[in-house]
Amino acid sequence: VLKITRTSELHGGQWNESWGQRTFDAKIHGGVKILQIDRGGEIAVYRQPRVEMGSVDMQSAAYKSFMRKVRASGEEFWDSDYAGDQVGVLLDAKGEYVLRPIKGKGGKILEDEDGYPRMGPVIVLVDYPSVALPGEHP
Repeated sequence: VLKITRTSELHGGQWNESWGQRTFDAKIHGGVKILQIDRGGEIAVYRQPRVEMGSVDMQSAAYKSFMRKVRASGEEFWDSDYAGDQVGVLLDAKGEYVLRPIKGKGGKILEDEDGYPRMGPVIVLVDYPSVALPGEHP
């Protein structure tokens, strides 16, 4: 997916090189190009994998695991009352959910009643500025 973002609208007014690089971010493919636009200012142009927005169940084990990962990084998610426009479910090239084993609070992989690992969708952060060090939020 091609993304185009006006850098003046980003937190701090510029692109942060860590966005798209952290373990919980939707990864950036091929780097970020900062381009000057005719009417003044600049835009960041980059590619991300497909992410389905608005489908994240904030009560799901996968979502709670994602938020634990954010907290463990030393950062915080500043708009946790509604994550639907900031986090999403990662899709593969065919548009299918990318799945991975779900871990419990102790880090152990949870199992279904048949003994197979319980699989859940991969949740990623798309709106990178929504995660920052405490006190650095807009």
